[in-house]
Amino acid sequence: MSGINKKEEIKKVEMLKKATDSRHKKNRAAKMLVCQDWFEKKSIYKTAMEAAGYYKTWLESKSYVYELITIRNWILLYAKEKGVRW
Repeated sequence: MSGINKKEEIKKVEMLKKATDSRHKKNRAAKMLVCQDWFEKKSIYKTAMEAAGYYKTWLESKSYVYELITIRNWILLYAKEKGVRW
């Protein structure tokens, strides 16, 4: 009986992962667009908030709507990962 429960549990976990990936697909795509473009043009912006202001409008033209703080956090985390200092 425990073998059946184990299979059901594995199937449930796989379904939850698929649902989560589907839900966050658009967020991940927007984040990568911003981070890649910012990394190429990082010398233009004095602060992450200034960059976020630009990218908020830039994303809206591509039908993505995110808050300024969210975009700023994406940039700051990406900068940290890449070892970029302001």
